[in-house]
Amino acid sequence: MTLLMLLISIPFVKASCTNEELSELKKEARVIKVEYEHKGKTINEDGGEDYNKFNVDIINIPNDYYIIISDGLNYKLTPTDGKITRELVNGKWEIEVYSNKCEEVIDTITLRLPRFNIYSLDPLCKGIDGDKFPLCGKYYEYDVSYDSFKERVDHYRKTYKINDTEEKPQIEDKNYLNIILTFITDYKLYIVGALSIILIILIIVILIRKRRNRGVLK
Repeated sequence: MTLLMLLISIPFVKASCTNEELSELKKEARVIKVEYEHKGKTINEDGGEDYNKFNVDIINIPNDYYIIISDGLNYKLTPTDGKITRELVNGKWEIEVYSNKCEEVIDTITLRLPRFNIYSLDPLCKGIDGDKFPLCGKYYEYDVSYDSFKERVDHYRKTYKINDTEEKPQIEDKNYLNIILTFITDYKLYIVGALSIILIILIIVILIRKRRNRGVLK
């Protein structure tokens, strides 16, 4: 009885894998991918706005594998249909891949979630391509004071003569109006002549109809 209790009390420990087994498990783990999507604006518990949260999907996880994310909790995450979804904030994350077959780490995936650029929401960035001018891009990793940001954006706008996108339709409307006015000015004699001919023809047609009605013309 004592021997039976002793056996029951001994915890189960996974065996170490051989190099060949570990190599095969690593090959299986290569199909695991990590995808993420920015959540946009979210509201914290204290009512403040947060733009640095992401939905992270770990996909293509083989059977008998599990994941541990270095989030301070280090919970064992078991996939459902080969997928694990977590909400994470921007920064560097280590995703460790394990197999139920042995205790060694099979693979470690380093995930870097970008830092949202709050200045990209500023009206000063309207009409600026964030790929060409990173200070107005969606993500930016460096700290920049607002005064420095404003100065650099103003300089960029002046250098490349960039206006707000909302002004473009008005400019295009003015251009069309100028084209029409220029056409009328250049061809006004022809236009007046054509209108005069049309008017004379209309008068003649009206007079002929009146005479027919009176019986003058048969």
